[in-house]
Amino acid sequence: MGDKIDLPENILRDYIPDVDKVKWILDNNHNITYFTEDDIKRITNNYSTKLGKGAYGEVYKGVIGDNRFVAVKKFIRVDKLDEFAKEVIVHTQVNHKNVVRLVGCCKDKNAPMIVFEYAANGNLSDLLYCGDTPISLGTRLSIVIQCAEALGCMHSMYNPIVHCDFKLSNILVDENFHEKISDFGISRILSTDNTNLIVNVRGSIGYMDPTFAWEGRLTPKSDVYSFGVVLIELITKTKPTNMEKNVIRRFIQAPQKRKGAKELFDVDIAKESNMKILEGIGKIAKDCIKEDIDKRPEMNDVAARLRELRKTLELGGEKTGWQFFSGGQNDLKKENQHERSNSNSNTVLYRRKSLGIFNWIGATNNFKKNGGHILKDIYNIRIYTNEEILNITQNFSTALSKSSSSDVYLGDIDDNTRVAVKVFTNVSESREEFVLQLIIQSQVQHQNIVKLFGCCLEMEHPISVCEYVPNGALCNYLVVEKGEETGERSLLDMNY
Repeated sequence: MGDKIDLPENILRDYIPDVDKVKWILDNNHNITYFTEDDIKRITNNYSTKLGKGAYGEVYKGVIGDNRFVAVKKFIRVDKLDEFAKEVIVHTQVNHKNVVRLVGCCKDKNAPMIVFEYAANGNLSDLLYCGDTPISLGTRLSIVIQCAEALGCMHSMYNPIVHCDFKLSNILVDENFHEKISDFGISRILSTDNTNLIVNVRGSIGYMDPTFAWEGRLTPKSDVYSFGVVLIELITKTKPTNMEKNVIRRFIQAPQKRKGAKELFDVDIAKESNMKILEGIGKIAKDCIKEDIDKRPEMNDVAARLRELRKTLELGGEKTGWQFFSGGQNDLKKENQHERSNSNSNTVLYRRKSLGIFNWIGATNNFKKNGGHILKDIYNIRIYTNEEILNITQNFSTALSKSSSSDVYLGDIDDNTRVAVKVFTNVSESREEFVLQLIIQSQVQHQNIVKLFGCCLEMEHPISVCEYVPNGALCNYLVVEKGEETGERSLLDMNY
């Protein structure tokens, strides 16, 4: 029998003890770059700009080939290679716009390092406590909704992922003021029953679920507790570690007092018109930090309740995005009805010279119509150009299937990976269903779900690029013999 192929994912799994390996599987993710130690030294200019230091590593600023800033986490203790490998693997499983993006890693056992996207505006704790401008209630509400949705996505996976260290300082803010959950150093992938018993309990004082701390019982509800603490911290502007103010205990006991929780709210947002929203957030927070974990809500339910509060706040006239950020999350239908004249040309990934000016205008209009303003922000969806699609499919030379709604063609991408290129010939005018389908597919990574590589939005009909399945659909194999002599076959009736 031959030697095991020395694939990067095999090397990383070798760092994990055998008893733990079954859970920690690294998908062959084509979006991950494997760097050498020399690469990292060049990227960081020999570790010249330190961004911070934690218990397990130091973080440096760097620049990669396309002039993109990155953050490089250099592990201090090389005897903790299993922790390094687990952090990489967790990141490969999570695909969400509000989770800091994994760019790649250096798998050298003498220099384990992880490369992430760079968040230019630092962490939320510094912005809340040290920022020059107070953060509005609407912005705080928008922040927690994005984080709740990201945690809900992680908890809803086949093998749920628990962050285990959710707190304000682990929420980063990028150059466009999008929130990004970071630091998965002690995160855990749970078994399918959603519960694990952990012997070596780790977490941050003040944020850690007491049930987890005392019993070692780890479930997604452990993150729910931490999220509740963060909610209280955001509306009171008081650290949970401040023993003098003891804000968590006072918040729990507030209903027994005449003034309730009003006296605890941050004075920057505690105006009378905000009281209903603040009390609503407080109620959600108290549900999250209930001692009985079975009585705590699911993160997706928390996100839904927070979105309802946001609607109420917006009806009162307050905006819920960063007040100095002009981007925002725009509704697709409105964008199609009212095309904006000040769209950012930097986000349009075309080769203008090769298209010609008239073709470029058409491609630009199609890009908007097909949902490009939304899909460009989903980091793990690659946006292909017209030219790239024509090269991938050899001018659509090999058709795999055709139907009333789409045509599918065979193609090959850069690393000679076979792909299926699907042209949506019959989509709704608003393109909402197409955009939603791609967003959902981009956020699910599982060996039994067809992988999405990207899309093309410049043509009249939107296009998706997915992994190619050579044996076709299962329905082609669900047949039953009708006559043994003649070998006649018919599709099996599935309507029984």
